[in-house]
Amino acid sequence: MTLLIASIRQADVVLTADGRCTHRANGKVTSYDDHYQKIHPIPDHPLAIAHHGENRLNGIPVKELLVGFFKTLNAGNHTVLEIGDLLQDYASPAVRTRLKSLGNGAASGFWIIGFGTQARQPFGMEAFWKWDDHLNSEEREWKPITVVAGGDGKKQIPPLSYKSVENVPIEKVREYHKSLMDAALKTEMKDNPVGGHVHELVINREKWEWTIA
Repeated sequence: MTLLIASIRQADVVLTADGRCTHRANGKVTSYDDHYQKIHPIPDHPLAIAHHGENRLNGIPVKELLVGFFKTLNAGNHTVLEIGDLLQDYASPAVRTRLKSLGNGAASGFWIIGFGTQARQPFGMEAFWKWDDHLNSEEREWKPITVVAGGDGKKQIPPLSYKSVENVPIEKVREYHKSLMDAALKTEMKDNPVGGHVHELVINREKWEWTIA
């Protein structure tokens, strides 16, 4: 369970995620891992992949799956959409097997966000899968200026406003993300899907940088 938030602006991206991984057995919550990393910067390139939904694919954490993917990837030669295509080819067999084993309603999604090859502005896309008697998949694309949220936690935050991130210093964007994350973290509900250590990454044309690691 997750809350992802991304602000995609003309010259930068702010990407924020909670750190809660919810463990279930027979449909009931059994435990939490509150230090789960859901944002994964691509080494040496101003790009990142974020994940929500099922956190184990191929019997390993998503982070380990992506380490293997990064070894196959020459990110400097690809656009964001091309990286998304490559990731879907790489991950789809593991996603299908995992979601089918869990049954109807199980889902998994990846965001690819940042500056692809020769890009002057950032771009984002999502590859999303859900099992409903068979595997359904869909894609979404985001251009500047966009604020987007993902994961079950998006139901716990106020309506998003791109005006909150337009033409403001990046610190104001981070403050806006914090206000949204705080709203989800403080929601009084049983088995809150949002929690744990928050991670945050800022991406510009030259690099990515952890602002909350």
